[in-house]
Amino acid sequence: MLYPHDFELKTGFDTIRNLLKNFCSSPMGEDMVNKIRISVNYNFINKSLEQTSEFKSILEDGYNLPEFKFYDISIQINKLQTEGIFLIESELSELKNTCDFVFLIKNFFKKKENKFPYLYEIYSQIEIFEDVIKVIENVIDTNGEMKPDSSPKYNSLLKEIKKTENDIHRKLLAVFNKAQNDGFASDTGITIRNGRPVIPIKSEHKKKISGIVHDESGSGTVLYIEPNIIVEENNKLKHLEIEKNREREQILKHTTLLLMPFRNDFEVYNKKVAITDFIRAKALLSVKLNLCKPKILIDNKNNSLILVDATHPVLYNNLSKIGKKPVSLNCTLNEKNRIMVISGPNAGGKSVALKTIAINQYMMQCGFLISASPDSVLPIFKQLMVDIGDNQSIDNNLSSYSAHLQAMNIFTKNAKNDTLFFIDELGSGTDPQFGGALGEAILKKLNDKKSFGVVTSHFSNIKNFAGQNDGFINASMLYDLDNYMPLYKLVIGKPGSSYAIELAKKTGIDAEIIKNAKIIAGTTHQRIDELLAEYEQLLQKTKEKLKSTEEKDATLTKLIADYNELKEKLKNQKSSIINQAKIQADEILSNSRKLIENTISEIKRNSAEKENTSNLRKKIAEARTELKIENDTDKTNIELLKKLKVGCEVKIKDYNIPGKILKINKENILVETGNIKTKISNNLIEAIVEPSKALTLYSLKGYDYRNTVQQFNPRLDVRGMLADDALNTAIDAVDKALMLSVDKIWILHGKGDGILRKVIRENLKKIKHVKNIESEHPDFGGDGVTIIDLY
Repeated sequence: MLYPHDFELKTGFDTIRNLLKNFCSSPMGEDMVNKIRISVNYNFINKSLEQTSEFKSILEDGYNLPEFKFYDISIQINKLQTEGIFLIESELSELKNTCDFVFLIKNFFKKKENKFPYLYEIYSQIEIFEDVIKVIENVIDTNGEMKPDSSPKYNSLLKEIKKTENDIHRKLLAVFNKAQNDGFASDTGITIRNGRPVIPIKSEHKKKISGIVHDESGSGTVLYIEPNIIVEENNKLKHLEIEKNREREQILKHTTLLLMPFRNDFEVYNKKVAITDFIRAKALLSVKLNLCKPKILIDNKNNSLILVDATHPVLYNNLSKIGKKPVSLNCTLNEKNRIMVISGPNAGGKSVALKTIAINQYMMQCGFLISASPDSVLPIFKQLMVDIGDNQSIDNNLSSYSAHLQAMNIFTKNAKNDTLFFIDELGSGTDPQFGGALGEAILKKLNDKKSFGVVTSHFSNIKNFAGQNDGFINASMLYDLDNYMPLYKLVIGKPGSSYAIELAKKTGIDAEIIKNAKIIAGTTHQRIDELLAEYEQLLQKTKEKLKSTEEKDATLTKLIADYNELKEKLKNQKSSIINQAKIQADEILSNSRKLIENTISEIKRNSAEKENTSNLRKKIAEARTELKIENDTDKTNIELLKKLKVGCEVKIKDYNIPGKILKINKENILVETGNIKTKISNNLIEAIVEPSKALTLYSLKGYDYRNTVQQFNPRLDVRGMLADDALNTAIDAVDKALMLSVDKIWILHGKGDGILRKVIRENLKKIKHVKNIESEHPDFGGDGVTIIDLY
């Protein structure tokens, strides 16, 4: 049961239905949109959601689907029922295009059956008849016209007609040229009247040309005459045309007769094409509105409605046009808390929150993806009922309150444990004392029936009732009391203040009136409202502090992780350095031992001659000099700095490639490495590199920097790529551009459905070095080309 009849209008689904029609490419698809109805069948709902979700993936991942050209072939199907009626050329062409599309898309889904099983199921039982296409292709060309060789007789007639037309034109042109030379003809030239070629002759010379007058000009000064010399030829041409049309009809009748056995198959094709168009439209809408597939509960015994990051799709669509997003809500209804009572100030978002829950539930049961996170969980309700807005009716003699009571009567009589109801401003429209009491009694009745629902109200007694009874949960819309601004944030677990006095102050109502209102309201009511307001403000500040603490905690956690990583790296480096030093020390000791042993041996062999002993001492001194560790590095550095000059190629500490000196300052030196300019400290210069050796340093550890510079192209072409491949190519280009100090790149992705453009732009704008993203000038590609400006 769906109540009332204008449920869709009250929740905003009528706008969604109209948006969906705009994405359909065929009348059949639009007709399916008109037939959308709520369902309580789990299998139907789940299949609809899976099909839409799979098609959405196809669009977002950039798969190359067969080109969509939808035709309604209902006329062809009806004609194939009756013998003697034949299909004309355009109808055969549409029938062939439909068969082509069905065959192509079946093959597409068959190859990806594992990835898109629900879409493949649509076409899995379809039988493909290659002969059908051949039958049509034998007589119809790619432009939808009959082929000249459709039959030998038809081909012969076409040739004869062509020859006769040429003879007529040649003879007519000769008569016209002579008439012109004689001054008999008008300047308008040869034309057609009553399907016959004629020449324009001035009326005063009509007797000079023998022939049949077919027409005259408006002023009567020109007559259109068919010369006698071509009358017989024209008659012959007319007979040939009749023969050609007769042969054409025979060909079309024969072709239609060959297609009649496949009439039922064509009917299936037409339905499948309509379904495909419908699903594709829902997928396109899902991409536009960022809709997702929720989890659906099969077992309704333990109903639990969980919406995560839910928004109203119509509001999302409207705000996205101006670059904004609506505030999302989270809510849970379950067996413990079945009915949620939302309170808060006017214009604070209570009704929008109620409609958001209602439309998302309705969309799911109509087979739509929903405007919420895929973590959302929705049950299937057999009854959806809403009472929103002013339902007064002059025709039915109903006031606003009477209409509200009539709706409440229907709610309380028909509600069950599988009902989800929505009531906006429960109890309003009459004396608050009685309206609030009646609202409380209605809620008790609905709670006794174990129904689920969402209610909005300003009445304190209803808030108190919800807080004191099982089955209910209070909720409120946050409000910034300091700035008198609604925050549109739904908070579960507490009632909200109406801020009536505060809003009255904001509007500038006289202070004395405000004072008297407080007295009339009474201390108790005033204090309760003040406590609610204070609690709300305290809760908001606590949440802000909690958010700040969580952000700081995340930063601290990252710093600790970075520290531990650096510590581990230094530890590994230290171990490596010590091991290397040990190896070098062992090598030094080994060499020293050999040197000493050799020296002793030489001394003994030469009987310690003075000259030889002196030479051996020099060798030991030279070895000691080689082993000596230079502590005074500053002295070496000063000597090196004296040799530096602009244009030198130098080796820089911890740099894999040499740098070229551009400017020498007292404290630092400006160098250029590749295309990157940077200032470095003087003590980082390790050596001057000779130009011939500098070239070899551009290629270190398997990486050729200079070759990278030469091969880099800032203009990418990602057309035809899958979305992931195109994105990775774009990110790689940005990385290289940043390394080479290139400040702009161009990405050619084409227009199409805009999937590649959306994926590339949304992901690249997250890179902190991306300064700006815009489309190319319309003359150079427009939205088909994205320009990336880099810092």
